[in-house]
Amino acid sequence: MAAEGVATSSILRATTVAGCYDAPTPDFARTRVRYTTDPGSAVAGTDYVHVTAPTSPTNPMPGVEDQTGWICNDIHELGCSPPRSPNDPSQRPTPVTLLQSSGGDAVKSFRIRLTAAQIDGSNGLSPFSLNNTSPTGRQRTVHIVDDDGASRFSLEPTFSNANQAIAYSRKEFGSSTELWLPIFRAGTQTTATQVAYELEPSGDHPATEGPVNGTNTDFTDLTNGTVQFPSTPTNPPLGGDTGPRLAWIKIRIKNDQIREENETFDVNLIGHNNAGGAISTTVTIENDDTQDPGPEMHPKGRLHHPRQDYKYPRNYPYLNEIHLFTQNAKGVGYGHPDYEDTWRVLFAELAIRKRFKGGKCVWWTGNGFAEGGCSNQRWFRMKVGGGEDYFLYRIKDPLPKSVGKSHVRDYKAWSRWFDASANESTFRKGANMNLFEVKAGTQACKKNPFGSKCKPIKP
Repeated sequence: MAAEGVATSSILRATTVAGCYDAPTPDFARTRVRYTTDPGSAVAGTDYVHVTAPTSPTNPMPGVEDQTGWICNDIHELGCSPPRSPNDPSQRPTPVTLLQSSGGDAVKSFRIRLTAAQIDGSNGLSPFSLNNTSPTGRQRTVHIVDDDGASRFSLEPTFSNANQAIAYSRKEFGSSTELWLPIFRAGTQTTATQVAYELEPSGDHPATEGPVNGTNTDFTDLTNGTVQFPSTPTNPPLGGDTGPRLAWIKIRIKNDQIREENETFDVNLIGHNNAGGAISTTVTIENDDTQDPGPEMHPKGRLHHPRQDYKYPRNYPYLNEIHLFTQNAKGVGYGHPDYEDTWRVLFAELAIRKRFKGGKCVWWTGNGFAEGGCSNQRWFRMKVGGGEDYFLYRIKDPLPKSVGKSHVRDYKAWSRWFDASANESTFRKGANMNLFEVKAGTQACKKNPFGSKCKPIKP
């Protein structure tokens, strides 16, 4: 990636090609490569200067950046101009001129593509040929970050559509796999800042978020819901540069060693100030196991409230009384001989998170909120309600509002429950993993808390 820059144009030299040819005899070997550009959402002549690969042997063609200098292999240093040095480890840049456009999408994309390479080795000078390039390394997408307008954020866009994010997939591998998702920051300001995001299980087979060592956990948020953009560019061990324009969401994928369906979760930017941009994508965890777990037995149920995306008046009487209704995994009634000892739901737990606009998270402890990681639920028991499969919990004081002028961004409630056979419920967005808001109290709720006019706002 590269920003447009403040000047009328800037030269992108981040993309390199490496000479990896080993001659069959101990003579020096060297290569040179021709390349071109392909437009995507970035337009040639508006966002960058198009490069046309040459057809003559000139190296390079006068005044045209379309062919690299000679690249030496990793053994022989003769024959290169300039000679190989520690600052030039068998690589050459593929320069492309970037143009200053007049705003628009946060991130635009084009492609650099190798068209041919020439080898000078023990067998003499070969003709330029596409066969002298690696099939897996012939092209790379380049993202241009806009430096005009208000600060706004974007996930990695697709090659042809700046407003659509790339969908990712990762196989379970080893004990764990880390997935890094780039986040771009556009706009005139370049001071360090941050953007919040959420990871939400989705699809027909939702993945389960939780701690690294948690049971029934498919992935863990390692950056805790907030991406920080440092003011000074740095080079992390993986993933490329990080700086004022680029940072990373880091997610650990867990290998559960159980055969199951491919599972998915969504990544959504929050407070992105980029309506219609690349602000949401889906990650698929591809199963790589063959062990059959047998039929899944999970007790069912859902929170009666708080509900997903509802906005509750602060003086709504049921906001502080959370209701959960469950159903046993087998779906048998009270009269079934195995109900009591095998299928009955024994207990339920609840976790409530308050997330601030600055990115910090706190968890309900029973007597107030305490700071903790945004993905590390703090659980406490719910009380049995008025009968079987009904649980409730009462919060002492009204929750501070998160709508309007408030330091609170939102609230989220998780619930889980277990039956007599130690089967555990699964997490599902809109059922027992609900994001909700608290707005200022209403006059209707003040006059008649249990009246028909005192009610939350549906999404």
